[in-house]
Amino acid sequence: MTKQQLRQELKSLRNAIPPEGKRRLDHLIQRRIASSRAFRTAKTVLLYAPVNGEIDLLPLVRLCRRQGKQVGFPVTDTGSKTIRFRQLTPEGRLSPGAYGIPEPPANAPLCAIDSRTLCLLPGLSFDRSGNRLGYGAGYYDRFLASFPGVTLGAGNTVTKADGET
Repeated sequence: MTKQQLRQELKSLRNAIPPEGKRRLDHLIQRRIASSRAFRTAKTVLLYAPVNGEIDLLPLVRLCRRQGKQVGFPVTDTGSKTIRFRQLTPEGRLSPGAYGIPEPPANAPLCAIDSRTLCLLPGLSFDRSGNRLGYGAGYYDRFLASFPGVTLGAGNTVTKADGET
């Protein structure tokens, strides 16, 4: 099975989850992340706005704010094929950016990223070694190449090394 075929199969599986079941699973994942050591010790949390059935972690924004954590969301630069994380300030709003993905305004402050930064990664799947299968454009891969913090993947399935789910 090719990566593209695997992506299609995983999207179909994700889209087959009933709405109430998805809300319940999203809530369980939110709770698990919030109770993790990585989240508790993070000074900055990098989130994403869910699209196309991705796990919804947006309720963590309120928790981050209550705990005094900086919150950031990716802003995509399609020219350089990179992402940078900008702060979502209390008065700020996400609005559609590249690929229709909600992001903070272009003039929002950049996030201070260091070893106490937690990046929550969207993914179609993760294997048991933590390798991520995304949508194929490589934006997060390029970002993570120099990211000094901790990453946690949020996906709907776990894929074995041979491609089985």
